[in-house]
Amino acid sequence: MTRLLLTVPEAAEALAISRSKLYELLASGAIASIRIDGSRRIPLTALEDYVSRLLTERTAAQCLTTPPPDLAAMRRRAKTPPGSAMAS
Repeated sequence: MTRLLLTVPEAAEALAISRSKLYELLASGAIASIRIDGSRRIPLTALEDYVSRLLTERTAAQCLTTPPPDLAAMRRRAKTPPGSAMAS
């Protein structure tokens, strides 16, 4: 059976980050956690959600920094026969 909750060291290892970095993420609310008696546990879904948010933010940032393609230039290149010189 797959475990639903991880200890802090296990969660840090799963994310390939240090324990102190994980504690920073927990304190900032970037990753959710729960306390059971005196033990802090991180739901596996909280780690998956965090990674998903990072990927979404990265994709959104790339969309903002990547200029749209020059469709007119692409069409001109597609119509130019192979081997012919194109005036610049």
